This record gives sequence, structure tokens and C-alpha cells, in this order.
Amino acid sequence: MTPNNRISFKIASGIFLSLIIVGSVYGFIKFIFLPFIKVAGISLIITLILFYLFDPLVAWLERKGIERKTSVKLVFLSSIVILILIAVTTFPKIAKKETSFVFEKGSIKEVILPGIEKAITPLEKFISKNVVMEKASRILEDMQKSFFERLPSIVNQISYIIILVPFMTYFLLSGKRKLLNKFLELVPNRYFEIVLHLIHRINFQWGVYIRGKILESLILSGVIILFLLPVRPPYLILQALIAGFMNIIPYIGSIIGAIPGIIIAVSHFNAPVVLYVIFVYFVVAQIIVDEIILTPTLLARISDLHPLTVLIVLFIGEEIGGIIGMIVCIPIAILLKIVILEAYYFFKYQGETPPEGY
Repeated sequence: MTPNNRISFKIASGIFLSLIIVGSVYGFIKFIFLPFIKVAGISLIITLILFYLFDPLVAWLERKGIERKTSVKLVFLSSIVILILIAVTTFPKIAKKETSFVFEKGSIKEVILPGIEKAITPLEKFISKNVVMEKASRILEDMQKSFFERLPSIVNQISYIIILVPFMTYFLLSGKRKLLNKFLELVPNRYFEIVLHLIHRINFQWGVYIRGKILESLILSGVIILFLLPVRPPYLILQALIAGFMNIIPYIGSIIGAIPGIIIAVSHFNAPVVLYVIFVYFVVAQIIVDEIILTPTLLARISDLHPLTVLIVLFIGEEIGGIIGMIVCIPIAILLKIVILEAYYFFKYQGETPPEGY
């Protein structure tokens, strides 16, 4: 085994061992603080996403001579105005049209079942229509019942997140330098340079990763819009954005994101169009564009991890923390890789500056 291979093996082993330790601690405490962990974890994830989106804008305004706190307020106010305009112009129309449609039918089941029946009618020679309709009816009833049982808890958690995220994002953006300086005051002089370099690298790599994932989501949304434009399903842009941004959750996110679009297709179109919509979501967008083109190239580059390592880390994250684990496992792996590399070269070169491009 060559020296470079030994270093790579040690780094990979260190990442996986660290992930297992972090996961074990998370698994131990999640049973005690599970509701709080969910809300705090989701709030922290959204806060970091917004921080890395807004921070370049704030830095740009600072370079134009505007004070940081004022820059943060301008970015926040602009974002709030844009969100309000989108909400006022879009959501009331959607809510009015779709809720009235559901109430006319009596339930969500009555909206979807006719579409399923239309979709499977041409396939009666190959499948039992009655069996499929009975199973579909039972599944939709269970889903509807489960949704309304969990609705108060979901609303409660969303309320906490809506309150927490803006405050956390604002204070993280406005107090970024103060927090960094307070932390660096605690670092011994001997380790000051390596810790500062470590923070810089983690901050840079996380920023690249998060902005890269958002770019990936926008590309997928654009592909879905492009391929579904000929059939013009209702709320195409909204469907595409949901599908694209749900893809932030690896593997399962693409399935969750496709559900609204497929439900709308089933309730509005005949079988060939429904099959085409499913084909666009799962074959064109998910398999061809995401898994074959984007994941091996964009995701591997923005995470600075080998594609095989990405897959293994995602599997470990899912085993340890479910959906949240799959969302945060890549940033954690990036952090661990940087920490292990920095520590290795710090002790190898006895505190000297490590070689460029390691």
C-alpha cells in the first residue's frame, strides 16, 4: 500500500468511526429529547441553508460600504417582501380552487380514486381492476386518517420552526464575526492558526455544498418544467419546485416530491398522460438527470468526497438518523474529513503550514 493510499484509508476510517460515534450519541439521547431534537434539528438545518444563501449577499453589501447589521436587515426585508408577494399572488388562488374541489368531492379519496380508475382501465387484461381499486381506497383512507391524526402535532412543530428560524438566521448573520472572535479567544495560541484555517475551510466547503445542492434542486425543477410543459398540468411551477427541493433529502426525497405532481396528474388526466408524468419524475429527472449526471459529478465535487464515499455516508446517515440523518450526514462527513486532514498534517509537519492542495 502506497503512502497516499494509507493516508486515504486512515481518513476514510476516521470519517466512518466518527460518524458511528456521533450516531451512537444521537441514538442515545433522541429517545429522551425526540420532539425537541426534531424541531431544533430542522430549524438548524433551515437556518444554515439560509445563512449560506444570505451571507454572500450581506458580504456584497458590506463591500459597497453598508454596515453589516444594516446589510442583514436589508436582505431580510427584501426576502420578506418577496415571500409576501408570492404568498399573496399565488397561495389564495390555489387554496380556494383546490379546497373547493376537494369539498365538492367529499374527501381526498374521492378526488384521487376516479383518476386511478381511469389510469388502470386500459390495463384490465393484465391486472384485476377491483383488487387495485380496493387496495388504493384502503391506502388513501389510512393516509387521510393518519394525516388528520398528526395534523395538530405537525402544525405545532411548523409554528415553532417559523418562529425559531428567522431569529436564529438573523443573529447568526449579524453576529457572525463576534461569535467567531469569542470562540477564537478560547483557543490556545499554539493551535490558533490551525483552528482558524479549519474554520475557514469548513465554512467555505459547507457554503459550496449547500449552494450546490440548491443549484441541483433548481436544475431538477427546470428539467421537470421543460418536460411537462407539453401536457401543461395545473400548478406546474409549484409542482416542479416541490419536487426539486424535496430532492435535498437523498433517495426518499424524490419520491415524496413527486407525489403532489402524480396526484394532480391522476385527478386531471387519462392513463397515457399519467404514465408520462411518472416517467418524467422518476426516469428523466431522478435517474437520468440526478443519479447519472448530477450526483456523480456535481454532488461529488461540491462535497469533495468520492461518489462511493457519498453513498456509504448516506447509508450510515439513514441508519442512524432517518431522513434528518440523510440530510446532515454529508455536511458532517465534510467536516470530519477536514478535521482529520488538518489534524494529520498538523502533527505530521509539527504545526507548520501544510502543503498546498492536500
